[in-house]
Amino acid sequence: MKDGEDVDLPGDVYGATIFSVIHDSVELMSGHDHDSLAFWINLVRVIFVVTSLVFNYCLQLSLLVWSYTAVVAPAVRNVQQLYKEYHEECFDTDGSFNEAKWEEWDSSKHEALCGMVISSFWFLYLMLCLWWMTMLNEFRKTDRIWRKFHAMPSTKDYERQIQRDEDGTQRVKRIVCEVRWFLYIVLILPKHVVSVGLLILGTWWLVSTESFGDLILNALALGFVIEIDELIFEAMFPAFMAEQIEKVKLWRRRSPDPKEYQRVQWEHIRRSGIYWLVILVGVFVYLSFLQALPFVGVLPGYASDIQCTGYWQNQKTMVCNSWAVFHGAQCFPYGSSGTESLPPHPEVYN
Repeated sequence: MKDGEDVDLPGDVYGATIFSVIHDSVELMSGHDHDSLAFWINLVRVIFVVTSLVFNYCLQLSLLVWSYTAVVAPAVRNVQQLYKEYHEECFDTDGSFNEAKWEEWDSSKHEALCGMVISSFWFLYLMLCLWWMTMLNEFRKTDRIWRKFHAMPSTKDYERQIQRDEDGTQRVKRIVCEVRWFLYIVLILPKHVVSVGLLILGTWWLVSTESFGDLILNALALGFVIEIDELIFEAMFPAFMAEQIEKVKLWRRRSPDPKEYQRVQWEHIRRSGIYWLVILVGVFVYLSFLQALPFVGVLPGYASDIQCTGYWQNQKTMVCNSWAVFHGAQCFPYGSSGTESLPPHPEVYN
């Protein structure tokens, strides 16, 4: 359409909610049958969809609470306890690092301390940037839906909400005030709450991770919580509903004025630039300066003083690299007396 464009509904519980609340409200409140379904079927469908949405929120919020209680809080405590012992046992009372005490410290604690992801600032920074970007994506999806609803003209006639074309496409061009606020309350607001909760919990969890391998696994586990809405839709909803959702479009008016079009495009680019700034600068500020804030930081007063250069140098040194065989080395000899097979120059291992 020349004066506007169609916007597809998301293929998840949220898209199903938008479809059912708007489509079925027309069937239930107008008194006219447009989809050849009985009144009670439309009623049951909207109840089923909204109940599924509420169950989705219950699952996500329950996982947030239980993850904090059983996983995140213990992980934060362990990290704080280990860092406390490190300061007590490897530093002098004036705050200077004592190399001799560090060497005498339990080697297992060396491994645990240097395995904490917070000991590697830039690796953790990159992972948090990806996590914040993931949650920003969720936030923007919800924000786009809100802006589409907000921009739609209001109407008091339920039937005027949808314009039906001959090919079966249904365009939502107006929205009844009660439907608008129902979607705000049961969809937009809770979805933002879940997104903010996941952002905070995920940040705590990733920062308090006790090994770099677990950092990747924890990030994947957090992604699973985000995808619950899609899982419920694909596993629990009837297949024909996905086909019906594809036929419903949110119609967005587009101004024919070139100057207005240019202004809108510039606004979108500027907003995206601000998002980049929030991610790249925000994560850096959080890791560098906000650790002391309650309900935000993991290691209050963290001084970036974990001395792990030697540990990681040792960890990344190969037992036998590819060049060793060219010097006649037998890297993995049989038996216990394998020293004779070592090359004459040990530096080839480095």
